[in-house]
Amino acid sequence: MTCSATLMVGNTVSAPQGPTNLSVQSVPLLSGGVALPGASIPVSYIQVRNTGTAGALLKGLWIRERGTAPEASVASISTVDDKGVTTQTQTNGPVFVNGRAYATTNSYFAPGQLRLFTIRAQMAPSLSNYRGTQLKLEVDGIDSDASTTSAFPIAGTAWSIQY
Repeated sequence: MTCSATLMVGNTVSAPQGPTNLSVQSVPLLSGGVALPGASIPVSYIQVRNTGTAGALLKGLWIRERGTAPEASVASISTVDDKGVTTQTQTNGPVFVNGRAYATTNSYFAPGQLRLFTIRAQMAPSLSNYRGTQLKLEVDGIDSDASTTSAFPIAGTAWSIQY
């Protein structure tokens, strides 16, 4: 895919000069556990690499709940990049709309650049109605100006709700 969007890098605006492609894959480092009320828990690690010859912008990630926990058990979604920058997805309503949540990243990738992201779920302040269910979020797509190479969905780890 040849991209015609412009990208802002520093104070310079430039148009990509070749094909852009982001390769996305899981980094299986998590083992899950028990999700506590109000806790921020890591649900997935992903690796993103720009395999194209032009810069690319990763705007965000699309997330789905595939466990038995109701979507209301998640109060918000955030991403943390490999530099420690956290991007919290702000919502004025439910986190999940039509079964999907959006995790903002707004990350620029130079050609060949590799970055790691942690996707975190902020649990609702009360989980007592969800006792015995399992939270399992997966990445089922990305929002980018680049084409994508990935085997979506990318499964996250499972967390048990016991409180």
